[in-house]
Amino acid sequence: MPQYAALGKKDNVMRLWELYKERMLCVYNRGYKITITSLLKIGDIEGAEKIFEEWESEHSSYGIRIPNHLIAAYARNGLLDKAVAIIDRVILKGVKPDESHGVVWQECILLMIKLRRQLSFQETHFWPRDLGGGRTRIAKPELNDTAAESHGTETAPASTPALISEDWRMSQFWYDHHTAQTLAQEVLTLCKSDSQSLSTRVACVACPSLYAYLKNMDSDVSVQLLEYDKRFEQYGSDFTFYDYNQPEDLPLELKRGFDIVVADPPYLSKECLEKVAQTVSFLARSEKPFLLLLTGEVQKERAAELMGLLPCGFRPRHSSKLGNEFRLFTNYDPETRLGGWELDN
Repeated sequence: MPQYAALGKKDNVMRLWELYKERMLCVYNRGYKITITSLLKIGDIEGAEKIFEEWESEHSSYGIRIPNHLIAAYARNGLLDKAVAIIDRVILKGVKPDESHGVVWQECILLMIKLRRQLSFQETHFWPRDLGGGRTRIAKPELNDTAAESHGTETAPASTPALISEDWRMSQFWYDHHTAQTLAQEVLTLCKSDSQSLSTRVACVACPSLYAYLKNMDSDVSVQLLEYDKRFEQYGSDFTFYDYNQPEDLPLELKRGFDIVVADPPYLSKECLEKVAQTVSFLARSEKPFLLLLTGEVQKERAAELMGLLPCGFRPRHSSKLGNEFRLFTNYDPETRLGGWELDN
């Protein structure tokens, strides 16, 4: 299964799962674990949820090894309510992590604290004793507003524009200086080389730090920021409120109005990418627009299917050092820039 998952072959994963259930007198936890983790590797959270429900219905006893994987996937994709719901169910079953499980739970909770600073459940359940057998809890990170505002800025170059602080509760993670500057330079290069438009217009969908860098590097560039966070209303007419759940609920004057569209979906779920793709289609001009998508490696096949995008050699990075491998996808060949297209052999 893991090999098929690495190739993105969901049908093969499910075929093996059905064969496994047919031939085994008893389906062991290991079978559920491999199937769930394989589906999560493909990015199929809904499929993993169905297997998890099968596991729950078949097991009267309740451990944390199987729930761990869904909790981690929810946390990484910003689905915090779902993560909390599973944790609450585990608590109701009377299960607490021991030393052998605590490291996995610690990783999940750290991710969730980064995304939502005040959790809706008792954190103390999930901070295990140190592995040496003592009773001292692992120190929890202090995440206050002051720390958030200064995050990633201490060593930033002088040319770095002033940025509004990240709000992890809205899955906001700013690019590091090198990434933001590289992306902004690419967009400005496209603006200068664009022969299709006399006045090139740029749309930044859910990537406010790129907007800030673009304006910092060229104050005359025509760029519109589409963003859910209303703190960015301070950008005046350059700001348009955007909720990816309503992908085309936008002013009509924006339709087909942009030569370059850069999108950074807030979550790695299939649904989120599909809806952001609708938004990109709404915004992009009809004739040969330039499209740039920043998202996880796990979305590689969907990016190709939904928007005809291919991955570049350049690897975007964030100031908050996210664990997921991030990629840049484009619908045009950047040639010597951005490491060029990275094509499969």
